[in-house]
Amino acid sequence: MRWYAERPGRFLRQFLSDVLAVAWVYGWVRVALWTREQVLALRDPGQGLVDAGTTLHDTFGGAADKANKVPFVGEALAGALSRGTRAGDRISGAGHSQIDTVTQLGQVVLISLITLAVIVVLATWLPVRLRYARQASAIRTLARSGVGDELLATRALHRLPLNKLAKLAEKGDPATLVREGDQEIVGQLVAIELRTLGLKPAKR
Repeated sequence: MRWYAERPGRFLRQFLSDVLAVAWVYGWVRVALWTREQVLALRDPGQGLVDAGTTLHDTFGGAADKANKVPFVGEALAGALSRGTRAGDRISGAGHSQIDTVTQLGQVVLISLITLAVIVVLATWLPVRLRYARQASAIRTLARSGVGDELLATRALHRLPLNKLAKLAEKGDPATLVREGDQEIVGQLVAIELRTLGLKPAKR
């Protein structure tokens, strides 16, 4: 398939549109990564809970170990202090849960923004490029074969504005001349049709 025109003007516009499409996706990838980092910053409170819970667990755990060595009341005292270690575990668990939730949210935001950017490109840029590639390839094949000249000339006749048709009509009715196989008119119309897609006359 032919993806680019042969004439500089059309080629430049196509190239710039391709660069713009790539830049659009790249820009949104950068935005998505930056946004994810901002979301992940919300993990700090969760990490604070984890740190606080760990500190609480260690503090009460150490105190329970020491209390357990106290004669007579050590076991009861250690049991009471162990409730503090369990409270620390619950706080740490809540912190870990918050961190996991924020991390998942960051991933969802990242994927959503990138997907949206790609969908916009697929819905706007890609159909235009595919349509051009199919048309240019088909017309180039017809022009090179030589058997499609009248078909291309007829197609050009239906697309030409009236002022250009008037110039062609100086020699007679262009449609009649095409049917009669007038090579000059047919050649002009084929060249016009190729030019609409930025293609040069075919070499046979």
